[in-house]
Amino acid sequence: MATVFITGAGIRIGSAVARAMGRAGYDLALHAHRSLKPLEALAEELRGLGRQVTLYSADLSEPQAAEELGARVRADHPTLDAIVHNAGLYELVDFEAITREQYRRMLAVNLDAPFFLTQALLPSLRASAQPLVV
Repeated sequence: MATVFITGAGIRIGSAVARAMGRAGYDLALHAHRSLKPLEALAEELRGLGRQVTLYSADLSEPQAAEELGARVRADHPTLDAIVHNAGLYELVDFEAITREQYRRMLAVNLDAPFFLTQALLPSLRASAQPLVV
């Protein structure tokens, strides 16, 4: 069975991607940080379709979070067929009011986490015949 790992899967685009992948026959490894209740409801919905679903929580703005999350996913899923980097962070403030701290946190989630998660999950991706990273 093919497995996809999706970050930021609890709401909005991430949950829509998870539903589409579940309907397409993929088992799912799903991540969220703040949207845990919607993520749990989504998991139940997808399990109702006969999918295997594993849930993960991590704050991808933290420096070691991507590596730690990657290690947990890799341990549970020695083969991953796809990763969808959907988690994103944006500040709901005026552009000129964004602080360096807010900017760094956005970069950690939007840029650093996808890079380091992919790096941590390379062994699982390489175990797939045709791995895909989105």
